[in-house]
Amino acid sequence: MLIYKKLNNNAIISKDENHKEIVVMGKGIAFKKDIYDEVDEELITGIYALKSKNQQSKLQQLASEIPYEFFAIASDITMNAKKILESELDEGLLLHLADHLHYSYEKDKKGIKTPNLMLNEIKQFYKKEFEIGTAAVGLVNRRLGTRLGEDEAGFIAFHIVSCESTSGTIDANDLLIKMQKIIKAFEKYLHVTLDKESYEYSRFIIHLKFFMTKMITSTSRNDKSLSDDSLYQMLVEKYKNINECLDKINAITLLDFNYELTDTDRMYLIIHLARLVNK
Repeated sequence: MLIYKKLNNNAIISKDENHKEIVVMGKGIAFKKDIYDEVDEELITGIYALKSKNQQSKLQQLASEIPYEFFAIASDITMNAKKILESELDEGLLLHLADHLHYSYEKDKKGIKTPNLMLNEIKQFYKKEFEIGTAAVGLVNRRLGTRLGEDEAGFIAFHIVSCESTSGTIDANDLLIKMQKIIKAFEKYLHVTLDKESYEYSRFIIHLKFFMTKMITSTSRNDKSLSDDSLYQMLVEKYKNINECLDKINAITLLDFNYELTDTDRMYLIIHLARLVNK
């Protein structure tokens, strides 16, 4: 493995067996080295390659500015998130986390604390991601000697949520605000207060997150009509109040997402809301 470009003493650009550029990191890996020198493989702590040219360019820029330890920690957090969530995440998560952790580290050294104004919503809507964030904070504190707390766990969860969409990153803050708006609308139009500690509510939130991500990424606008589906017709007839509530929700989704509820959307929302309202 040869050095094609030195980013700093701890990061270089090399090429893999397919001649694709990779960023190679390790303490002192480029110290007293010249272009086309061999890389000391015993010093390598991480090799990073991103498919997107734009992301790869950002990776090279960040690698030249941020100590390699932050990439190693970000990589460990990313792998843990994939394992727990059992899904792929947008490759940009590595960059977002490395950059964010470096920023948080610098703030912590200066004694600056930033409250997470969406912490309660993150805990409520993204329990798994918040658990990952909590474990990540423990990892960062152990490795870097920081004193980060649950506000930081919420910020890390935020980045993970933003990279869960298979169609690229989404604005997690915007998603949270709009989820809260829709839940308040459900409570208003159904004249109920949803039990946010119940198992049924947790199941509903999982479906709502999927539903809203679908709206944002617009992956299923051509769902077929269920006008001839007996289950759909039975649900609409049995739960007229919920279906009428969904007419109001549809006005919100049209305004905020330019998305009109499909029959499939209505069917699954009716099922989950009926469990919540009638439990």
